[in-house]
Amino acid sequence: MAGLKGLDPTFGMNSAETLLTGVDQDTVTANPRADRLIAEPDGSVVVTTVTDELRDALAGADEEHRRQVAELSAQMEELGEGCDPADVLPAVEELAALAREARAAGERLYCRMCL
Repeated sequence: MAGLKGLDPTFGMNSAETLLTGVDQDTVTANPRADRLIAEPDGSVVVTTVTDELRDALAGADEEHRRQVAELSAQMEELGEGCDPADVLPAVEELAALAREARAAGERLYCRMCL
């Protein structure tokens, strides 16, 4: 399980998919698996879907593309002004490794958020 505290995963996942695949934001968000709520057990934790396209893009992302995702994530206001992409990169690396494992096993990814 990879984590990045304080980041809005909805915007982050959609933006990362757009960056990595070159597909426009409207197409990304129209995907039935793009950030769809699938569980809300007690209101403080929710689980949403991650698209297979993002899983595959993360799994195949080279070092430069992973760095670009970290830079994009570091610019998000939830992380605060002046967040260093180097601080975000380890989480992106974990996500990419998780995506490679999931793709190899034919499994899907989900996002668990603690509110």
